[in-house]
Amino acid sequence: MTGLNDNIHVIIRSVGERTTEATHQILTNNGLLQTNIDVITELSLKQSLRKSLELAKSRNKPWLFLMDADLLLFNESINMIHQLTCKAPKNTFCIKFHALDKFLGVHREIGNVCFRAEMIPKALKYIPQITEETPRPTARLISMTLEEEGDDRQSAIIVSKSFKHAEPTSASSKKIVIGVYGAEQFYKDIYRKHFRRGHKHLHYASDFLVFFKRRIKEDLDFKVALKGFLDGVLFLKNYPVDKEEISEEKINSIFKKMEIKEKPPINALEKLDAKSIYEKLKHNCFYLHHHHEKIDLSI
Repeated sequence: MTGLNDNIHVIIRSVGERTTEATHQILTNNGLLQTNIDVITELSLKQSLRKSLELAKSRNKPWLFLMDADLLLFNESINMIHQLTCKAPKNTFCIKFHALDKFLGVHREIGNVCFRAEMIPKALKYIPQITEETPRPTARLISMTLEEEGDDRQSAIIVSKSFKHAEPTSASSKKIVIGVYGAEQFYKDIYRKHFRRGHKHLHYASDFLVFFKRRIKEDLDFKVALKGFLDGVLFLKNYPVDKEEISEEKINSIFKKMEIKEKPPINALEKLDAKSIYEKLKHNCFYLHHHHEKIDLSI
């Protein structure tokens, strides 16, 4: 079997998340070389996706793992991903993975995908059809690319639940969970994310508000998420939200009234253990699990 560093190049998409360095460190601590990792900081989802795919072409590895900086991988995940790529059928375009979303309380696909590099040129042809308003741009790009595969479309993509040997898995399915999404983030980023969710997804308000309220006493993250969601619900302008409406200055003013001080950056010597975080969260999550099918997981 091809070695890890001969097989996978990882691109971390970051917009200044508190866990960017920790995400990078988890990869290197578990065998991935620094030369096999790029961090890109494009603010636009479309430009981020384009740059990631173009970079992957130049790195000359069989597989690209595209991940976000607010995903904390389990220590074993990068080597497990490597093993799955080595076992994947030749016509596999990509492998999708799942993570526990702290703020949705479910395991879900989160846009963190492994792409077979030799098929990336096909995908790049469809980038011009992706706009800044396209929901789930990575998923949309995959769908358009696979339309070229004809009858092989179903076998050209592997959802990670096909591999049943990996742990942990969700209680009601066999989806592989490779880490925790949304944990240990700056309060300002939690507020922004949930402002947008509240503005865009009023129809989920009853689900979110009950879930957040249950968690407030034990985790200040949920107090910030609740405030962001409620402010987003009350924001009456059109989507997408203007950046000025959730500027750092405005958020700092809100936090001052709430008597909340921003989290410090993560110390370089501080090691975040995603499995421990997962174990703490999983007992209080899955409140929304019975709504899994109805929730639009692009949020």
